[in-house]
Amino acid sequence: MLDKLFGRFLRLEEREQLNEMRFGDLRAERTPVHLPFQEPFSSLPLLGQDESLRDVLTEYLGDEVELESAMVIKVGPGANAQSAHMDTEDPGSLSVHVPLQPLHKDFAPLSFLLSTHDDPSILATAAPKMKRLIRDQQQVARQRQRRATAKEEHFLQWGAKEVHRLAEVDLRRGQGRCLVRGVTKASAILGLEPGDEVTHVNELDFISWLQVKDFVPDFRENLLVRVLRPIQEAEEPEPPVVRPRHVLRNQLRVWMTGRQHQDKLLVGAPLRLGDALIYDSRTVHWGMANRDRQSRYVLYLNFKRGDFQGTS
Repeated sequence: MLDKLFGRFLRLEEREQLNEMRFGDLRAERTPVHLPFQEPFSSLPLLGQDESLRDVLTEYLGDEVELESAMVIKVGPGANAQSAHMDTEDPGSLSVHVPLQPLHKDFAPLSFLLSTHDDPSILATAAPKMKRLIRDQQQVARQRQRRATAKEEHFLQWGAKEVHRLAEVDLRRGQGRCLVRGVTKASAILGLEPGDEVTHVNELDFISWLQVKDFVPDFRENLLVRVLRPIQEAEEPEPPVVRPRHVLRNQLRVWMTGRQHQDKLLVGAPLRLGDALIYDSRTVHWGMANRDRQSRYVLYLNFKRGDFQGTS
């Protein structure tokens, strides 16, 4: 299944048919691409063969587990190592790292500083400049969280044409509402954007409307749709630093991989095709350099607890 998915992904990439699914660059030349809601991606068993991830996820996150994102992350040949970072400061989020190619230590695997997900005291031993860098990164994470949770109300007009295209929109169901997860032609036609929460159609909550719309003709015409859309706030200026940020980040990574932390350092390689590396999203980690001559591709999944209110 992963071979088929990877081959299809590469063909779409060659034809430049994934451009609308990209959403910027991550740290150090990492390119994330949301999986399009089409075959074979839509049939991918995200809980693994025989739902092998289910027990781990429910034990760690509880029964109300939600998929937050599903993407492929590409690391080009010669890409540098990332800065050390946490994906979130908030509990309730797990990341799953599934290589689409055999992964060795020079092929941009992840490195981890163990125990930092629930014991950040190790970071307190850093030098003052590194502590300042850590605080800066935490401030950026808090800014991202504010941007992720601040929403404003919008109203859209839908008719039969929009209702017909709704099945093509990548939606994640919640209680009474749906979250728009990706960009498709259909979502643009319906006036929807990634991150939108569709809450009501006329007087019905969105989930109830979905259940009855095919049986009541009046529920497919002249519809007023309520949407909560993330507010796009201007970026706040980052705190000034004495030295270039990339220098401090490199020093932070060197400090974390120093002799005093060798017992806490884990390199996520070698991994075979289909292996899964699962980690708490609060764990300090970084992508290592890609010293191979080809691009590295990894399937990245993020799961969160149902009541998770943070950002990851």
